[in-house]
Amino acid sequence: MQQQQWWQHKIYFGFGVVGALTYFLESIVGVLVWPAYQPLAYPIAILAAQDAPHRVGFLIAQVVAGIMIAIALAAIWSYHQFQHERRMAQGSLAMLFSFIMWVLVNNVWPNFTMVNYVVPENFPAKNIVMAVIIVGLAAAMLYYAKQIQKLNWWSLSNVLTVLALLFVIFSVLEFGMQLLNWPLRGFFDILATDSLALGLGFSSWYFMRQAI
Repeated sequence: MQQQQWWQHKIYFGFGVVGALTYFLESIVGVLVWPAYQPLAYPIAILAAQDAPHRVGFLIAQVVAGIMIAIALAAIWSYHQFQHERRMAQGSLAMLFSFIMWVLVNNVWPNFTMVNYVVPENFPAKNIVMAVIIVGLAAAMLYYAKQIQKLNWWSLSNVLTVLALLFVIFSVLEFGMQLLNWPLRGFFDILATDSLALGLGFSSWYFMRQAI
């Protein structure tokens, strides 16, 4: 009898779905617990700023959500490795690596104070690094989406393609709002984060349906 692989359990893909939902709900919870938070004007990162009133809780939520999605991506990569699907494995590994970098820069890079988000610099170094990571992560998602077409996984491929493009578009608009100092930076930040979360969450759900 063939030994069951760790990634064949639904729970590991379920982690990705829960992690995605956490990112979705973060701005809503932020408004409920901190009425002064303005989600349309300020990015989600302000909730975990150095002097934010609920910093610890939101920082833990962001890190845990990131870890859960990373576990699901690792399970997807392990599946393709097991199936000897080299290009799919490369694409999923690229998504895993770039997503981990996205989480680390968001949460481990020295966080700003709230005033840095309210009156931001024109384009701080952290944003430059994040822009490179966003492009890399979106490119990995697009590459993976193209490769899985060979498996006729059209629904997953189409969803990832659309959401990867939206992730980049909304991120560019967010950076634009910051440069222009217009009060919609938070709105596009939420849309960018939700696009990424939806894409990775849908991927996790897609695999979870097929797992044991």
